[in-house]
Amino acid sequence: MLRELVIKNFAIIDASTLSFSEGLNVLSGETGAGKSIIVNAINLIQGKRTSGGIIRNDEEEATVEALFDISDNYMILDKMENLGVEREETLVIKRVVSNSGRNKVFINGGLATLSMLASIGDDLITVSGQHEHQLLLNTERHIDILDDFGGLISIRQGVETLFGRLLKLSRELADHTVTANRRLERESLLDFQYHEIERANLQVGEYEDLRNEKKILVNSEKLLQYSNHGYNAIYGAKGSVIECLEEVRKNMKEICSIDSSLNRLHDGIESSIIELEDIALVLRDYAQKTEFDPARFEAVELRLAELNKLKKKYGPTIEEILQYRDKIRRELEDISQGGHALTHLKDKICDLEREIMGLTRDLSEKRKTTAEKMKAGIERELRSIGMEGTVFEVDIRNAHVTDKSRLDGNIDVGDYKIGRKGIDDVEFLLSPNPGEPPRALSKVASGGELSRIVLAIKSILAREGGVETLIFDEVDAGIGGRTADVVGQKLKSASRFHQVICITHLPQIAKFADTHYSIRKRLKDGRTYTSVRRLDKEGRVDEITRMLAGVKITDTVREHAREMIEKS
Repeated sequence: MLRELVIKNFAIIDASTLSFSEGLNVLSGETGAGKSIIVNAINLIQGKRTSGGIIRNDEEEATVEALFDISDNYMILDKMENLGVEREETLVIKRVVSNSGRNKVFINGGLATLSMLASIGDDLITVSGQHEHQLLLNTERHIDILDDFGGLISIRQGVETLFGRLLKLSRELADHTVTANRRLERESLLDFQYHEIERANLQVGEYEDLRNEKKILVNSEKLLQYSNHGYNAIYGAKGSVIECLEEVRKNMKEICSIDSSLNRLHDGIESSIIELEDIALVLRDYAQKTEFDPARFEAVELRLAELNKLKKKYGPTIEEILQYRDKIRRELEDISQGGHALTHLKDKICDLEREIMGLTRDLSEKRKTTAEKMKAGIERELRSIGMEGTVFEVDIRNAHVTDKSRLDGNIDVGDYKIGRKGIDDVEFLLSPNPGEPPRALSKVASGGELSRIVLAIKSILAREGGVETLIFDEVDAGIGGRTADVVGQKLKSASRFHQVICITHLPQIAKFADTHYSIRKRLKDGRTYTSVRRLDKEGRVDEITRMLAGVKITDTVREHAREMIEKS
């Protein structure tokens, strides 16, 4: 409940303090006196964005401060706790708007953000004025009003929770499907590469061995020639090295028999002869097995070509090609596991779709029942405020996949489009003239009728709980006489459930006030000031008299004003 509102340097208000009471609080004054400024100040307390020109001329900043009693408002208490604000039975909100652009928000004395304030603002106060009329013309808000009236918000929150989970899983499935398609392409490529490497039956060191073998095959004629020549020169031909060394060995043997000091040389020559004989025999054997094999040469060439092809594709060495093969095998195993994950995800989505469809159908049925009660309640309220014969309908349609009217962000489940609020599209229809079919509010309702429809909706919602403070601005547009009196009674009735603040031009409404403020505009030292004064009993009589008579005030009018207040 709003207890106190302090406004400083705001538009043409230099400083005003308003203390509101329980019940019906009325603000009245002549046109242009500044009544709308009060509403704009309250909008700041709700966390609404500021517009230019709200700071009083020659001032640096404007301040709006509000004191709320929230001792029984557990929703606000919980929200404050979630925002990190200490739980208290009173709530003080302060907005400071500066010409420098350094605007500030305070909640219970602590600095806060505008988003923090906005998260609790609409739960503290609801303002019904031209803005509310526009919201009523917005068909997307009709489902919210219906659910609020039927107490279906908790069920809808369950739908929204499931929808959020389903939307997340659906996006995951879409991502996984795209990834799976890419993985199929990737798997096909990797499978080809893996089997290509496997079929090659690679061996570490094979490439180097083949290159050496090719070199030998290419030079086989030269190897045969040189090995035969070496064998013959060392051992096989007449006058060979061995033959000459044998002659030297014989001579050395004779020398050593004479001079034993040369025995070492004789042993060296004999050792050399043995070693050269071994070399000659190796060269002979090598020459015997050396020949050019065209078939083997072709096979080596083909194998080297195959290995070079694999090296270009998969790695510069056999070892690296085999490492790449092992990497491919692991990736193919991961792709196989990914397919199992996709199947599991589809199963989860199917289970969630069944759950959300069950809950949305239940919500839809409850909405239809609620719509009948709402229709009866609003038509009853409209009759009581001068709109006899008016027909009010709540049109509920299930959204099907073939519908094109729904915005993006919905999910197709079976034959239905499911959104965060379920499978229903809701629209309020009105027929203010008997015999005419109900049509959209925007096509048939005048401004005055919209004001009364807003009041009717607020009246029936008031009994269902909700926001503690209701503000009605221009609810009296287009009405007067008996209808205005009935509207006043409705506001008074609503004030039994909520604190009601009403800005009005009509004495038929103002007479029901529990607290009455007069808003006046005056000129002082060449500047315009707006003052707000709480009226006592006689002050109320004066104000109602002014509202009845205008400029010409008589004793008869004054007595009529006093009688109106007493009877109300």
